[in-house]
Amino acid sequence: MANSHVSDPLMLDMIQILISVTVMASQRRRTKQILILFYFTFCKK
Repeated sequence: MANSHVSDPLMLDMIQILISVTVMASQRRRTKQILILFYFTFCKK
């Protein structure tokens, strides 16, 4: 997984949060809904 285009530490934090949220969401079987909400929030920043 090449992360050469990701140089911003904030971006790395967001990716780590996204991964942890995805793991928690998949355990609750709500992955799709939470990912959609997260991507909307992420794109609007």
